[in-house]
Amino acid sequence: MTTKEQQDQAIQAARKLGWMVSTEGNDYAACVVAWSKAAGTKRGKATNWCRVMTIVDGMAQTETVKMPHYYQNVDATVMGSGYVIELLRLFKLNINL
Repeated sequence: MTTKEQQDQAIQAARKLGWMVSTEGNDYAACVVAWSKAAGTKRGKATNWCRVMTIVDGMAQTETVKMPHYYQNVDATVMGSGYVIELLRLFKLNINL
């Protein structure tokens, strides 16, 4: 399976679960980050963990990432921490010709 096919499959699987999904990449390297919008998470804004799939040349690695917990700290959530933005920034690959 190609990188793009795996990326698309991961996006579809997360959406089927009703999760939030963010992704970035190209045909050779991609990243998909997904987190739950289950009851009690304020539609995903209060979720403190996510699943990250990194795909390079058709080889995928998936891990669960838990945000550091600080009592009532907005930075302890997936969306509040800036984790998704920083991670996906690594996969914004531009080609300068």
